[in-house]
Amino acid sequence: ISQPGAIFLDVPTGVRVRQVLAFWAGQSNDPTSGDDSLELDGHLVHGELVGGPTLFFQAAGKPFYTWSYRADVTGLGLIAPGENTIVVEGLDFQSLFASDKGVGLVAIFDDGSAADIQVREGDDNAYELFAPPLDSTEPQVFTFAPSSRERMADLSLIVAAIVDGQSNAVSLKIDDGPEELRWNLLTAADGPEWDTASLQVKIPAGATKLT
Repeated sequence: ISQPGAIFLDVPTGVRVRQVLAFWAGQSNDPTSGDDSLELDGHLVHGELVGGPTLFFQAAGKPFYTWSYRADVTGLGLIAPGENTIVVEGLDFQSLFASDKGVGLVAIFDDGSAADIQVREGDDNAYELFAPPLDSTEPQVFTFAPSSRERMADLSLIVAAIVDGQSNAVSLKIDDGPEELRWNLLTAADGPEWDTASLQVKIPAGATKLT
């Protein structure tokens, strides 16, 4: 990412912001050296390691490790209903190239309606030509109570290290039904190797699981 950078986050008016989470990821050549801190609007933030270090590949005679972090930044008061712009700087992973992947914010808000909110986090690397287990990602399973009516689920993704033009797919499966592949949703739209994408998934009546 280019720093200082900015995150633009729109929150509906008339809601109450309950929680704000920051996620970031990067790459280093040293398995003992990630970067657990950054600045959001001038506030120093320390994160918790939620994935890695993972040895993903070797190039130019050096190993490349990936790291993922999360911090609860609700108390900073950065996000309010309406349009928000958050300045990001201070991210400093150290590697031969493409060190700082990006930063994302997740705002959880209350609009008075019922919802089942589930979050997954980690450092799950994959490339089709690598040896197992780095040739595929671990399926993530979301379970929920059945409904007598069809409904829509909102699935939001924050993904690092996909460059523009690189083929990718999101696999979706309801209960034990057939797999649906949605191709090339991730296009490095939010940075050279950073994506935040949202998609809707139709949940049939009676279904209890999305993978």
